[in-house]
Amino acid sequence: MEEGLVIDIWNEPDLKFFWNRPKEQWLTMWSRTYHKIREILPSVRITGPSMSAIPSASHNWWTGFLSLVTQEPQTLPDQWSWHMEGGEECTDMAKTTASFRDLVTAFNIPPALALDININEYAVYGEQLPSAGAWWIAGLERENAHGLRGNWAIAGALHDFLAGLLSKPDAGTEKYAIEGGEYWPLAEYQVYKYYGSSMKGQRLKTMPTPDALLDVYATVEGDVIRVLAGTRSRPGDWAVDIIGLPASDNVKVKTLAFSVADGDRFKQVDGPEDLGDTKQVLEQGRLRITMKHSDPTTAFAFEVTIL
Repeated sequence: MEEGLVIDIWNEPDLKFFWNRPKEQWLTMWSRTYHKIREILPSVRITGPSMSAIPSASHNWWTGFLSLVTQEPQTLPDQWSWHMEGGEECTDMAKTTASFRDLVTAFNIPPALALDININEYAVYGEQLPSAGAWWIAGLERENAHGLRGNWAIAGALHDFLAGLLSKPDAGTEKYAIEGGEYWPLAEYQVYKYYGSSMKGQRLKTMPTPDALLDVYATVEGDVIRVLAGTRSRPGDWAVDIIGLPASDNVKVKTLAFSVADGDRFKQVDGPEDLGDTKQVLEQGRLRITMKHSDPTTAFAFEVTIL
């Protein structure tokens, strides 16, 4: 079990719901537990502080933690973790990671000791749909951060449904039983399946829109570029520009849509909808893909083949 194991010492200590004690007691607990883990499991990585709040110089639990690990550098986490479940109030990955870098720099923690980041709870329940799922993937990839979806269920259901990616008969009703089977995949499951199984090859450099509400993750494998695009649950008309392509070539673009079936997030979806292929002429090595994004829950994948 030790191989690949990462231990999270305490979940969201800055919330009274999880740690109804003074901050100083939590810091003492962190130090003592850290040393005990090192004594018993010396090769296992330790993650923290797993705050509910994003890194900020105005958050005294964050600054208290950084003061402790600065004074006791032997208790620095191997992996830095925090949560991003503020919904609309939560900023994007780029701004949050930049804030984290500024904060550890202010405490004279070497940048090389703060590279491994894990957003080990991300996305509120309303963001766990295809479009926002793709949006989160794009930001996590760009910042080289690990991510773990938030789990918005209670009691036995907390350990069911693959954190909201699956469903089964009687889900969400009084008849629900954790022992029941016959699972089926939901629309967002297909986004993660595509991301994990189809987007192979080399990761490409990407940029979000200036307002950071549309984002993409892209890879190239052979002569095929794959782009996974999603918004933070926003509708609207938008475009994706791909630059640096061979100036004289034409391309074929296949469009896939990851949509919630009939507006029911619990309804079975067995794969993306193939919206067909189009041929486009490149202009000075640039391709623009435009979309009318009327459904804020839908994510898109574009498979660009150089002809």
